[in-house]
Amino acid sequence: MVDLWPGKPMVRMLVNNLKSIVMGWNWVRLFRLAFGILVLYNGLIAMDWLLIIIGGSLSFLAVFNLGCGLTSGSCHAAPPVKSRNGLPSTD
Repeated sequence: MVDLWPGKPMVRMLVNNLKSIVMGWNWVRLFRLAFGILVLYNGLIAMDWLLIIIGGSLSFLAVFNLGCGLTSGSCHAAPPVKSRNGLPSTD
């Protein structure tokens, strides 16, 4: 059967993004959101566009749980690969 609705993958992606927004909150993410809102609020009170942009960006990153390079999971270091003798590989 042919899928005539091309928006189906987009809906699936939106549902996955909503799950990532709602789930996985920890104290660090809450702190990032609180700090972003604080900076945003101070920027709005002072009418300082730089603080508004920085606060909005920090809040956006906290809500969507993004980090380095706006891709989640890109900031981790790969585990060391052990060679045959049990020591870490130098590759």
